[in-house]
Amino acid sequence: MPVAFWTLTNTFVGAKLDRPVSLVIPPISHAIVSPRPSNRQQRQNQILDAAMAVFTRLGFHRARMDDIAVEAGLSKGSLYWHFKSKEDIISAVLLRMFQSYLGDLKRVVQGEGPADERLRRYIHRAAKDVAELRRWQPLMAEFYAVAARHASTRLFLQKYYEQYLDLLAALIEQGIKDGSFQQVDPKQTAFLMASTSEGAILLCSLGLCDSDWGEPLEAALLKIVESLSRK
Repeated sequence: MPVAFWTLTNTFVGAKLDRPVSLVIPPISHAIVSPRPSNRQQRQNQILDAAMAVFTRLGFHRARMDDIAVEAGLSKGSLYWHFKSKEDIISAVLLRMFQSYLGDLKRVVQGEGPADERLRRYIHRAAKDVAELRRWQPLMAEFYAVAARHASTRLFLQKYYEQYLDLLAALIEQGIKDGSFQQVDPKQTAFLMASTSEGAILLCSLGLCDSDWGEPLEAALLKIVESLSRK
């Protein structure tokens, strides 16, 4: 499910950037990363992995390009060859993350077999991803703090969720056509599932879940799928 990482508002203090992060998410048709990245893409992914570790440890504001270069095992010159600023790296980190979520769901929509089975498998995989959220929570808390202050970042999130909801609605509509699901409004049902996902993550971030965040999320979403099923 869409992974929005919510935490208490007071964790957002200090998320200051030198300039607003500018993010543009590609259309759904372009939202899947090539399975065979080029050498340049591999190096960029190496930098982005290092940046996520640094941002999680230090926060957006305290992190320096020097820190990212050291974490990645690269010279500053090599780092600047790929990314001109810290804000460019932040944009790339977040874009890669959200593109991955859209790509995963698009592959499910384009897959074969009954829609209800594909949706259940997708929920199970997504719940495992959610279980890993805890280590990235500080990073995403700062991102939402930025979104609260900058219209361009809010627009990025809006476009991401619009595309995500469209894909999820398409999968539900497939289930209606193949007889897996009852006749429902696909868009309203997609919104319900996304809202349930976000709410479960919020409650877990407030300490209301056990150590495994994925389990309550999967249980809640499967309840919705069961309510849709004709079986």
